[in-house]
This record gives sequence, structure tokens and C-alpha cells, in this order.
Amino acid sequence: MRKSIAYIVLGLCLGVFIPSLALAQTKAAGSSVYSFLSLPYSSRLCALGGDNVAIQDGEISMAMQNPALLCAGTDKILELNYAHYLEGVNLGSALFGWNFGRSKIEKHPDEPDKPNYFAVGIHYLDYGTMKYADDKGTLTGGSFSARDMLIDIMYARQLGPHFTVGVSLKPIMSFYESYSAFALAADVGGHFRTADSTFQLGLTLRNIGWQLKGFYTQESNQARESLPFNLELGIAYRFKHAPIRLSMTIHNMQRWNLNYELTNQPIEERGKSIPWYDMMFRHTIFALDIVPKSEKFYLTLSYNHRRRAEMGLKDQRSLAGFGIGGGLKIKMVQVGFAISQYTKSNLTYQASLAININSLIDKKKTYIPTTPIANKQVELFDTVSIHTPAPEKPIIQDSISTIKDSVPSVIIDTIPQEVPIPSIEEYTEEVEEEVEVVEEVQLEENEQPIDAYQEAWTVIKGTYGNGEERKQRLGKNYTTIQNIVNELYKKELVK
Repeated sequence: MRKSIAYIVLGLCLGVFIPSLALAQTKAAGSSVYSFLSLPYSSRLCALGGDNVAIQDGEISMAMQNPALLCAGTDKILELNYAHYLEGVNLGSALFGWNFGRSKIEKHPDEPDKPNYFAVGIHYLDYGTMKYADDKGTLTGGSFSARDMLIDIMYARQLGPHFTVGVSLKPIMSFYESYSAFALAADVGGHFRTADSTFQLGLTLRNIGWQLKGFYTQESNQARESLPFNLELGIAYRFKHAPIRLSMTIHNMQRWNLNYELTNQPIEERGKSIPWYDMMFRHTIFALDIVPKSEKFYLTLSYNHRRRAEMGLKDQRSLAGFGIGGGLKIKMVQVGFAISQYTKSNLTYQASLAININSLIDKKKTYIPTTPIANKQVELFDTVSIHTPAPEKPIIQDSISTIKDSVPSVIIDTIPQEVPIPSIEEYTEEVEEEVEVVEEVQLEENEQPIDAYQEAWTVIKGTYGNGEERKQRLGKNYTTIQNIVNELYKKELVK
């Protein structure tokens, strides 16, 4: 039923907005409004050359390019972005992701299947304050401001272990002096990834929609202009034995000729055609990522040929078209910074800050395993006022039952009568250490040199991914560890 609803929503969006594609295809470059929709709104996107619709790695800002890039890793992520774009021009955004329900591989068999990803964002572009002047450039006194703004409401759903589809709704508002305009647009995207995430592919239709209120009227009617529609395809490949990922984005696939009318060039240069190979590369953006397996940091270098061809100055060297950036993850916080050059005399700086709200919530919780050992330790330190419910069944039943009679007595006998009462944190660590000893003994008997209990918590944090990816990475231990995960959810130890 839920899958049917998702298909209906996507079908309605396609049915309502796709008729505008024919109009978008006939428009020449530079003939649409709201060009700020094509700007990168995060340091990650800036470092990737301004566009990327294929990389799904838990970075919530990537969903601004393709809503299908929302995933389990974007749950409860708050991201703030700011950029000094050009002199006096600033742009920024704020995004928050929220996932409701768990995918098939994460849920307990008795729970409903609801792998839904949701995010909302606010983006703005402030052009600063400008002075009034007439058509000859003479200042007439006074000043005014101009700004663009949009709200991005994104939803994605996982369809099996490899596919994700997404849609976003974008109300767009512009305020220039006393003039204003309003439009409604949508993005529709899809994403595919292999089980080990070495290959990813994304496809998106961006800025599908209409301007509902124009900046001015013409013969008592609204003068409506077209939106910058963009059909994009992206691929990314990550090497298995090297921390390198290559990606390529093909943009504006609906229109071959991306040339502008060169009004600032000599007459003999204005009608000059662009060679086919140059035009072909103007549709592409290339990027190289250095990302270790730990994913604690990344370095990115990109090249946007269209930007270099249009913004580079003749007979002058510059880095127009190139972008570079990096990011560092420290516990629950990730920071990013990127630099790109549009013209020789101007650099664009972008900074991002992402906070994992899940980590803040987990930090406030103390997870104490409901096992016989844990209950025995509580009896020893009852003055600490820590209580655990009596378990209906041990979480790791086989492991605990083999030596549950001997280990608690050993623990009790070896503790001195006069022992300082530990803090809650010290107590929790001590209990978990004792539980781990029990698990390791049982695991050694079964010749499985892993800590199954610890691996289960690692799975819950999302380190091993979902579906087939998780099965492949856990290998022969998948069934044992997944059973522990399901039991933790059933006992409501994970919230």
C-alpha cells in the first residue's frame, strides 16, 4: 500500500510538470529566470564543480541536486552552509533530514516496512544593497536591496537494496526593489548503487515548473518567464583497493547548444560557432575524491569546462572552472570548506557545518544490556540508583546461558568490600566489559573471532549500510549479528 502511494505521488509530479519540458527545450541559454537555482549551496557541491547527482554518501546537501540521494545517513542531520559568492553577494542554506521507519533489513519482522527519507531546506541569495541610477549610470540618490529565496521539501523512498527514488517541491520567491515574483518547481530523481557502493548512477530532472507571478504585467496579464530546467545524468566509481572515487556529471542534456549571444565582443566574434568537441565538454563536470574507508575526511578536486569557457579571460591565465575542497568529520560534527574561481579577480569561498543530532541523543542515553550479569552488577551498586528491567529472555541467550552461573559469582567474590562507588559512565563501561567477556568466550568456542554484541551496535549506527551491502560486508556472521540487532529493537533498547 505504501509503495503504491509513493508511486502515485511520483506519477502526479511527472504528469503535472513534464509538459513544461517541451517549452524548456526551445529556450536558449540565459533566457530563463531564477538562475540562482543552478548555484552550488554547500562546500561539498562547490568542490565537486557545482553539480553532482550520483554520489550518495550521507551528505544531506547532495539531495539539493537529486532528492534520491537522501539515505539512512541523512537522518537527523542539521547542515548550515554559507558562501561569499561575489563582492557584496552572499548565499546560504540550512537543511535538516528526518527518516521515519526502518528499511527491511533494519526492522524487526513484526514491524512495518517504512524506508522513508525526508528533508527540508531553506536557501537564499542576497545581492546586497545597490544605489539608484538612471539609464546613463547617473546616481539619483537612495538605495535598494534584492534577494532570492526558496524552500526545498524533499522526500525519497528506498525501493529494494539498490534503488532509491525521490521528489522535491520548491516554492521560489524573488524580491527586487519594489518588484516581486513567485514560482513553483519540482525535482524528480532516481539513484542506483551496487551492493558494495563501488558504482553509483543518478538521474534527475531539475526545476520542472512554472512562474506563477511575474515581475511585471504585459497588457494586463502576468509576464511569465521560464525556469532553468536541467536534465542531468551522473556516474561515480570508487576503486576497491584505493581511496579514490571518480565522478562525471552530464548536465543540460535536453539542449545541445549552450552558447550565449556575445554582446560584449567585436561584431566579427559574435556569430562565431563553437566546435562540437568544445560544446560536448561544456556539458560535463569531472571530479576526483580522495575518501578513505573510515570516511573521516575527504579531499576533492573538480573541473567545470563550461565555467572555464564562459568565465575565463582571453590571453590571461586563471583557474576559472577549477574547484577544490575538503571536509573533516570529528565525532558528531563535520566541517567542510571549498574554493572555486569564476573569474581571475574573484574567488568564491564556501563553508559548511553539519551536526549529527542522533549522536547528541545517543550521548544522553545510557544503554545497559538487560542480561543476568548486568542485573547482578546493579545489586552491588544499588546506591547509584541505576535500575534495569528484568529480562524476559537474555539478548544473547546462547552466550549468556553457557556460563551465567559462574561469571557473576566470580565478579562478586573478586570485588573488595570497600570499593568507591563508580560514576554512571564508569559503571556502564564495567558492565559492558563483563558482557563482552562472556560473548568472546562463546565466540571462541564457535571459532568466530568477533565481538558480536559490539558489531550489532555498529550495525545500528549504520556503518555496514543496508540490504545486500550489509549482508556482503558481514559475511558468514550476518545471521548472528542481525538476530542481535532485531532483539535490541524488540527489547526497545534502541530508540
